[in-house]
Amino acid sequence: MTIREHLRTRLNGARALAFVAWSVIAVATFATDHMQDRTIRLTLFACFGAPVLYILFFIRCPRCKASVGQALGGRHPPDACPRCGVHFDERL
Repeated sequence: MTIREHLRTRLNGARALAFVAWSVIAVATFATDHMQDRTIRLTLFACFGAPVLYILFFIRCPRCKASVGQALGGRHPPDACPRCGVHFDERL
């Protein structure tokens, strides 16, 4: 497994969780009156925010431990770690 595959697996899992949480928020907002309850709104928002924070702060380069999640989510993801320069196509 390459570094890129490892990082992509972690990124895609977090993206899937964020999408599911966003979908539940959208359906709950338009389909029910339960969104008036503050606790439910905050819980659903936290379920959406957790994967986003995970992407931003916890997807790290396995070599130097620098946060690379935000860079990987862009339109043109980098080929190497911005901090240590390790190429993401190297084996773990």
